[in-house]
Amino acid sequence: MKQRKIVKRTERGYSGHLWCRDQCSFHRNTLLELGDLRVIVSTVGSFRPGYDKDIETIGLNRYYETECFHAQWEDPYWEIDVSNEIYHDGLKWSIGRISRETHKEADEMHEAYVSAVIERMLNGEIAERKNNDD
Repeated sequence: MKQRKIVKRTERGYSGHLWCRDQCSFHRNTLLELGDLRVIVSTVGSFRPGYDKDIETIGLNRYYETECFHAQWEDPYWEIDVSNEIYHDGLKWSIGRISRETHKEADEMHEAYVSAVIERMLNGEIAERKNNDD
């Protein structure tokens, strides 16, 4: 009987990527593990520089974004390797407006990205990162 592969999913309570992540009130950081393969999906948004200003964009015409990276060990955690991004064609990865529903939409965007990454990991479409001993 063939054993079913399972991707371990860990939700982490801190922001994962972006230079201004500490000033974003919205963040998701999900570590996905399959054997020695570790991938992080990160969503950030609702950037308020100085915390007392209006929400500003975090990039060209976007207030929220989701990105995916290989992970590298940074004692004591697996963290994003910003030099090793994993791209996904056809997935929604940014939101260019603010509304009452934007946080919910960002959660849905993150979940869709995580689901797609898990599927690609299980299908062997995402290889282990290079230079694993960095």
